[in-house]
Amino acid sequence: MRRCAALLALLAGQPGALAAVQVGDVTVALPAGPGTFGVPLTVSGPGLKGAALRFFDGRVELGTAGEAALPGIWRAVGGKIVWTGERLDAQISLRGSPALPLIEVKVAALREPVWVRVALQLPFTMASGWTVFDGRGTQPGAAGLKEQRELRGTFPAVAAYDARRGVAVGLDPGCWVSRYRLQVASNDGLKGLLTCAVPLAIDAGKPETLTFALASFDPGAFGYLPAIEQWHDSFVAFRPAAGIDPRVLRACANGAADRPPHPAVRADWDGAALCRATGAGWDWKIGCYRRGGDLVGRPDRWGDSLGPGAPDWLQTPEALAAWRRAQFQHTAAIDVAPLLGLVNWVDEAYRERFADSLITAADVPDGRGASATGWPLRWTANRRAYPANNSFGDQLLRDLTDLLPTLAPAGVAHDLATGGAKYRPRRWQAGRSYDERGVWTDEGLGIAQFLRQVHSLKRAGSSTRLATAGSFYGDALYPIVAETDVAVHDANPHTALQDPAGALRDRLLLGRKTRCWLHRRSADDLGTRPDLPADPAGARALLQWRWDTALLWCLRFGWLPSPDLVNGYAPAHRLAPLIADCVRAGWRPVPAVTAPQPLWLARYGRGFDTRLVVANPHLTQAVSAQLTVHNRFIGEGVWLFARGDGEPTTNHLRSPNVGLTIDLPPRGWMIYYAAGRHGGGEGALEVRLDRRWSNAAIPQPGRVETSDPTLPAWFFDPGCEATGALWELAGARQAPLAPPGE
Repeated sequence: MRRCAALLALLAGQPGALAAVQVGDVTVALPAGPGTFGVPLTVSGPGLKGAALRFFDGRVELGTAGEAALPGIWRAVGGKIVWTGERLDAQISLRGSPALPLIEVKVAALREPVWVRVALQLPFTMASGWTVFDGRGTQPGAAGLKEQRELRGTFPAVAAYDARRGVAVGLDPGCWVSRYRLQVASNDGLKGLLTCAVPLAIDAGKPETLTFALASFDPGAFGYLPAIEQWHDSFVAFRPAAGIDPRVLRACANGAADRPPHPAVRADWDGAALCRATGAGWDWKIGCYRRGGDLVGRPDRWGDSLGPGAPDWLQTPEALAAWRRAQFQHTAAIDVAPLLGLVNWVDEAYRERFADSLITAADVPDGRGASATGWPLRWTANRRAYPANNSFGDQLLRDLTDLLPTLAPAGVAHDLATGGAKYRPRRWQAGRSYDERGVWTDEGLGIAQFLRQVHSLKRAGSSTRLATAGSFYGDALYPIVAETDVAVHDANPHTALQDPAGALRDRLLLGRKTRCWLHRRSADDLGTRPDLPADPAGARALLQWRWDTALLWCLRFGWLPSPDLVNGYAPAHRLAPLIADCVRAGWRPVPAVTAPQPLWLARYGRGFDTRLVVANPHLTQAVSAQLTVHNRFIGEGVWLFARGDGEPTTNHLRSPNVGLTIDLPPRGWMIYYAAGRHGGGEGALEVRLDRRWSNAAIPQPGRVETSDPTLPAWFFDPGCEATGALWELAGARQAPLAPPGE
């Protein structure tokens, strides 16, 4: 069992010894000093032989593409290390978390702005056949290896591991930084150096604080994932904020909770029934304002008429206020939490008003650009803006505060919250970095700052804190993910299922937070437009295979399906509440179960809350397999497991692990639940729990029933002529709503 203790002790008999931190079998201690240049750390534990904090001159680095260590003197002062250079100083202290020792570094400029790269370096020695996790994926370790990753879409840790032992170094994801580097280098292919470095632009009187972490872990059969689990166990950034509306942690209704006169909703639409039947708990109100940069719709800023496509309810401030209030009140009345949808883009009409907040085209590396027409509001032209600590950020927060009494939103949903553009601030911003053109702050850091401000507010007439939702994919910046309670994946199955690595990266960044899958039905979604099946049976099989695989994907990565993926399809209705139950238990990086077959494996919860998921994604191939449950990830002792369908389950004891046997049909799945603990030994025990569901296997291909004809265009966008042909060919027809479990 891991333990964490701060130890005040003498180090090897040296006077003036400093505090040490021990977490599990890893100990970190600060040196007694004094010394010069980088600060050596005494680190002990499996695979660990010391570490060092170093400071590099950012301006020299830019000018020479090399490194220049800043000279300085360090000494022990009151349980900390104080490092002092010519232009900056740093205070270094230790503390523990539930699973990791932490090194805090507070860096301050002495007289004038300083560009500095702060780096924690961890040496390692590996056996042959070692592997590197660089924050995004893995690759073999080798002589001459020199790999580097930066912030975008990258987990804030780098690891090296062989068959017996691994080490890792990284950041607390609660650190606000615009840029960091994860580096691994090895000259001879056996010894090397892991580095986590943060380039900072620091102003005098504005110190920055970084929290580094290092780890030793046993890879076993799971590679780098045990190190990720230590990060998840240690930091609150991997869990939703406390005190928010719990409905926000359920599936997103994705417009199902809207009511007439929304242009996409029919007069006879029963959103309440659909949300109840599919387990949706919240809905985001996208485009519920007239212009970006004015959420309220203030008469003095109403401005010129809007472009083509603007609805009637945007013609006067009073009409906008009445329509929006009706939408929010209706959603709340059907027990769905409404979230105010917004983006960090402003209307061209406010270009001068928010001049200090705009992001220029030269600083936008992605395909969205710095300006857009018809997005995010189809009737306006918009500019990309930084949403914190400037005129736009201040206005955004004021508008949100002004809307709380009338709309009473449960939180804010930020669309396309990926970041990645560079903002050149006129006002000081936390976590700034630098490049050849000067100081900049990542757009994602501004989004993160705004979302943290949202968390500081409370719902009108309630003690409930406002929740945050974000729509992002595998390229999101971790500061955004850290400040988000629930993530939205607005993509079709055909696209999502092509990128399991991206889905895993997202899930590693999210930790135990909810991810909602928003899906719309069209031929493009299914990937069928190039070659539609020529017969009804083929069309039905294609549709059902795509739906079933999407459901298994949700089990694998802890995604909650939205109503348009569940409604009208009986297997989805049966499985959706079980997926939600798993998500509530919390997705874990280490599946804790291995199998010789190419099955999809996942684990949720720990101890008696454990759920083990085993799924067969094959279209036509049944799979029989022997499973091994690695109990050290479940808890202390030998844990026994039972099938959720109520059938008897034979546990083969192989202390401390247990073996299970499974037979899965094509696209079949099974959820095992922790049933109890045993004293250990060898042998076989039969365990049974009460039935958790009515049918454990997704049925064989048959008729696909869909309620698409009753759904508004908000959910079903024909997209192209081929879509209608596919649904007509497959015999799609209306199916009644069914509550979960029926």
